[in-house]
Amino acid sequence: GSFETHAQAPDKTVTVIEAYPIGKLTFAVNGKRGWHTDDKKVTWLKGMELATVQREADYFAALRIKMNFAKVTLAGRSKIGYRDVYVLDLQPAVGPLERLYLDAQTYLPVRLNTMRSLGSVVQPVEVYFDDWREIGGIKYPFSISQSSVSLKLNFTVKEIRQNVAIDAKLFQPPVSPR
Repeated sequence: GSFETHAQAPDKTVTVIEAYPIGKLTFAVNGKRGWHTDDKKVTWLKGMELATVQREADYFAALRIKMNFAKVTLAGRSKIGYRDVYVLDLQPAVGPLERLYLDAQTYLPVRLNTMRSLGSVVQPVEVYFDDWREIGGIKYPFSISQSSVSLKLNFTVKEIRQNVAIDAKLFQPPVSPR
C-alpha cells in the first residue's frame, strides 16, 4: 500500500493510508478534534486516544518532551541490537506510561513502546525508527515499523518536503463519511 502525511505547525496532521485489503483509512487531528475515517464511517477520538494523537501531532514534540508529559524519567541504559540506548519513561497526563529508547551516540529515537487503541481494544505497540536522513537541517526516520499483537505495519518514506503550502481544508473535520 501507500501512505501520505501532511503536518502543519503547531498541532495539525493528516495521514492517509491505502492498503489492500483494508482500503483507504484517514487519521487526522486539527489541534482540537481528532478523527479517523474508513470507507464507511467517521470515528471521533475522545479521552486517551484524543490526548495521544494531539500529543503526537505536536510539530515540535521532540523539543517539548518535558511539556508534553507530566513526568519524564531516565530509566537507565540498555541495548537494542548493536546500539547502546538511553531508556526514558514518559508518563502522559492522560494514559499509560510510554518508554522511549534513544541511541546513546546520536540521541535519535530507536524504539517507542506504547499502548494504542485498535477499535475497542487497547494493546501494546512497539514502534521502531531507522534510516535517519537529514532534510533541510532536520533528521527524519525513513523507515518506521509498528507492531502489535494484531497488526504489523512497515512504512518506508520516499520523500519529505518542507515549507510547502497545505490546503487548510485538509484539516477540517468531515461532515459525513467518505
